[in-house]
Amino acid sequence: MQAVWNLRTSKWKKSTKFYTFFKFSDPHLPRVKPQRRKKTKMTTVRSLTSPSIVKAPTPNRFTSPIVRAPTSLGSVKTISRSFGLKCSSNQRTSMAMYKIKLVGPNGEENEFEVPDNQYILEAAEAAGVELPYCCRAGACSICTAKVVSGTVHQPEAIYLEDDQIKDGYMLTCVSKPTSDCEIHTHKELDLYSPSK
Repeated sequence: MQAVWNLRTSKWKKSTKFYTFFKFSDPHLPRVKPQRRKKTKMTTVRSLTSPSIVKAPTPNRFTSPIVRAPTSLGSVKTISRSFGLKCSSNQRTSMAMYKIKLVGPNGEENEFEVPDNQYILEAAEAAGVELPYCCRAGACSICTAKVVSGTVHQPEAIYLEDDQIKDGYMLTCVSKPTSDCEIHTHKELDLYSPSK
């Protein structure tokens, strides 16, 4: 017995037929005949050298996650509390916001807030701050900056080496804040200077 979504009634219905195709009422779509499950018999094979019997398994039926009934993982409020997030009365999960202070090469300062799920480069562009960038994938050093205070999460920064990350260097295109930060931008040349 399977649960099948009926497009005409927009409800789940139980079906004993073995097919996962839906009946569409759109005349532009090709008509597909439902495939019924073929009856298979168990076969036995007797080996001439061994008295053991081998049974052929029945073929697996194709089951699609589309035709399964939806399951509930619990309320958003319960899950959010387990991760330490705040929920309002309408059960929308609020994300953490961090204050980011960017200091440019000439000492100009820009402050704005960044949610914990947004890259610092994207948030800076949304705030009207122009930062250098090229690949937006962490594969080059154009957007290199240095974290003076605070922490960032940058698992996709494949260009930087571990010792450079420990020294506070970051790539703004793939870094997300994990606390309030002060970041000095335009530090690409510092990566290559011999006086590290």
